[in-house]
Amino acid sequence: MIRLAFQLYAEGDYTLADLSDELYDRGLRTRPTRKAPSKQVSINKLSKMLRDRYYLGFVIYKGEWIPGRHEALIDESLFEQVQVIANSRTMAGERRRTRHHPPQGLALLRSVSPSRVEQRLVIQHTKNSRGSQYQYFFCTNKRTGE
Repeated sequence: MIRLAFQLYAEGDYTLADLSDELYDRGLRTRPTRKAPSKQVSINKLSKMLRDRYYLGFVIYKGEWIPGRHEALIDESLFEQVQVIANSRTMAGERRRTRHHPPQGLALLRSVSPSRVEQRLVIQHTKNSRGSQYQYFFCTNKRTGE
C-alpha cells in the first residue's frame, strides 16, 4: 500500500484527498481502537507519509538521517518525484477563509496593556452537549492567556 500510494501520487493525477479515497477503496484503513473503528487515513497523515524518508530505508538518529536496517520500500527517484509534486501543491501565504460574519477578523479591540495595542476579534463555532451549534466572538489574546 505504501508503494502504491507513492506511485499513484507521483503520477500527478491524485490530490491528497483523492489518494486517501483511492487507498481506502483498496483496503488501507487506520488501526481500530476500543473506542473507534478503523477509518480512512487522513490527508495530514498521507502528507507526512509522502515526505518521510523512512520509506527510503533511513531512520533518524541524534537528529540525523542514517541508513536503517530495514529494506527501502521505494527508490530515490520515486521519492524525489513525489517531493516535487508535493512542493508544487503546498499553499504559500495566507489561508483562504470564508467569512460568514462581517466582523470576523475585521474588528480591532484596544487593550489597556502597553504590550498589546490592538487585538483581532475572531469567531468560534462550537457544539454543545446536545449537538446544537452556536457562535461567539472573542479577542485573540484570550487564547494566549494575556
